[in-house]
Amino acid sequence: MDQENSKKVVSQSGSVAGVLYGPIDASDDDHFDFRFIFQNMELRSFLLQKDKRSDFDKDYDTFYQNLKEARLAKKYALREIKRHREEIFTRKDGIITGHQLNIHNPIDDELNLFFKDFFIRGTMATEGLQHLLHKWFGYNIAFLFTDDMKKFEKGAKAFKLDRNDPRFETLSIFIKSHRDGWYRSFKELRDQIEHRGFRLPQIKHRLDENGNVQIYIPKLGKQTIEDVLNLAWDNLSNLCEEIYVFIASLELSKDYIIWKIPEDKRSKHNWSRYKIAIPEFPEAHVSTS
Repeated sequence: MDQENSKKVVSQSGSVAGVLYGPIDASDDDHFDFRFIFQNMELRSFLLQKDKRSDFDKDYDTFYQNLKEARLAKKYALREIKRHREEIFTRKDGIITGHQLNIHNPIDDELNLFFKDFFIRGTMATEGLQHLLHKWFGYNIAFLFTDDMKKFEKGAKAFKLDRNDPRFETLSIFIKSHRDGWYRSFKELRDQIEHRGFRLPQIKHRLDENGNVQIYIPKLGKQTIEDVLNLAWDNLSNLCEEIYVFIASLELSKDYIIWKIPEDKRSKHNWSRYKIAIPEFPEAHVSTS
């Protein structure tokens, strides 16, 4: 069929075979999409029958979408800071007229919006993951995130694993280390944002001794906003991934293991960190119906 007739067919039918949106950016340092799409969907295919996967995917997408939006909020916040620095450095902004320094394109509102949305979406993602694992695999891990000993004891008693099982202890210690190390303050900041009001300190601009405009990005404690967001994202994505993979490992049949792919081999496996494997030949490709 020649090109002109092909165009007529498409025009007459009013539709096309499909639409491709993408591509996924394989250059991202953390390979987020590969891990949370290809890797995690492969794991679910070994745990669920075909007739259940579509319903699972709807719940998974809710969790994944919130995590992805948290990542985008972080990305946009950092992009605004970078853009503003470049505009000041190249003197597209920060114009001096007489004795006045004019900032024509301040970013305080945008930065506050993206910063707050990161913590809101991030908390929603962890709560979505808890719902997903409880609904589909029977593991209610919410009690592991609380400091309330009564709730912990009640949750441990009802948990799918016996609390004397070493796997329960591994999961409990892992979540507790995250909870005490960063998640508690992460959740507290989210609660402050939603219920008590929150605003980042305003960005300041001053002239140095050479008459150049300098930007002073506010800090939270001793960390810059960039460091807070990058570290929080690394912790958040690692927590979600490790919990999902760990729970999946508990549900696998004894014929399979989850193999942590060495860093130098990950490009061969769609940049995944984990894959389903046969114990004797972990690098071999394994598929399920």
